[in-house]
Amino acid sequence: MDLTEFGVSLEALEAAAKGIDDAVAALADIGVKQTADAGRGVELLAVSRVDMGHDGLASALGEFCDRWEWGVRSLVREGMAIRQSLLDTRDAYQRVEDTVGGIFKRLVQDVCGNPMADSNAAAGKSWRQLNEELKPDYSAESARRSLEAQRRAMEQAGEDLKTIGRHVADPTSPIIDALSGQESSR
Repeated sequence: MDLTEFGVSLEALEAAAKGIDDAVAALADIGVKQTADAGRGVELLAVSRVDMGHDGLASALGEFCDRWEWGVRSLVREGMAIRQSLLDTRDAYQRVEDTVGGIFKRLVQDVCGNPMADSNAAAGKSWRQLNEELKPDYSAESARRSLEAQRRAMEQAGEDLKTIGRHVADPTSPIIDALSGQESSR
């Protein structure tokens, strides 16, 4: 496998954690359901001397069950730790994927999108929504709104230039404007 094929399956991490949960749940079938998640209950498999019919065999089975319970308990604890690590890894990858995806969405919005739009909002959108917003609107209504916004901007620029010109020509005009209630600058 070369480096271009590297990937992490969040579903596979989730499935592995579920597999551990299922294995621990299966322990409940041989022990006490309330203690299976702690790896306990194996000693319940031991059989009494009377039922076994032989003291040595009953003793050996009891000793085996006792040792096996400690082993199962250790395996369950390690399995649960692995399970938690798998879930933590899945969560970390998901956070990184969301963060990097959000950065790229904001980048696309900033480079290709509406310069007046909030680029931070792009991170919360799907790629499909972002793509739809990046398509230009060539409708007559859009052209009318654009021309109207340009007209207002030009009018405002003209007013600003008049005010600046008046202030350059007469340095006392900002004081006169302030006294007469007009804005000194726009």
